[in-house]
Amino acid sequence: MRAVKHFRRLRCHRWKQSGHIALWRYKERNYDGWHLTADANGCESLAALIEAMMVDGPGASRSIMIERPTRAVRSVPRSPEWAITVPAAWQLSVGADISDWRFPETSEYAELCIGADWLPLLADSVRSIGRGIGDYSIGDTDGGNLPLWFWR
Repeated sequence: MRAVKHFRRLRCHRWKQSGHIALWRYKERNYDGWHLTADANGCESLAALIEAMMVDGPGASRSIMIERPTRAVRSVPRSPEWAITVPAAWQLSVGADISDWRFPETSEYAELCIGADWLPLLADSVRSIGRGIGDYSIGDTDGGNLPLWFWR
């Protein structure tokens, strides 16, 4: 009898990004952390990825292509002229510890590893951008990790 291997197909690996998603850090330290905004399609797309990660659980991981925020977006926190750092991409993954929040300061590639406890709040926060809600952050800033700010 031939053995059949079953591989777990992760839902997040079938995810297709749509819309515009911007992620950046200010070089000035007035707004410490990472900053996120997206258009309506980007919000729904990113929230769908996060929900797929809730199902997939620890080990789920996906790269998100990001764009440079426009001057208008940077004006929302009243900082259109401040220098920013925009990473090439954003790696989002689910950690084994349900309370994980690891979002270190990096310049070329942003990596957020979070536990299952953070996923629903992250999905709700992403959707809040599409509803015009912003100017708040989430995250555990212990151990050199940065918060994630949401901007409409």
